[in-house]
Amino acid sequence: MELLNRFWEELAARVDGPFAMRIYVQPLMAAFLAFRDGMKDARKGNPAYFWSLSHDPTHRAEQIRSG
Repeated sequence: MELLNRFWEELAARVDGPFAMRIYVQPLMAAFLAFRDGMKDARKGNPAYFWSLSHDPTHRAEQIRSG
């Protein structure tokens, strides 16, 4: 529990420090890129990546290689 508290305290302290913009931009860019790639897969008719890994064992190895 102490480790978790320390993590949140240090994360909150970095909001005003150097590279503070990265705390906001990095998760936004990751979400944007994941959404974009998900839309590309949907247009091609491919299933969602993590869904197919857990629910389609016959193509699991192929999905892991393509990931």
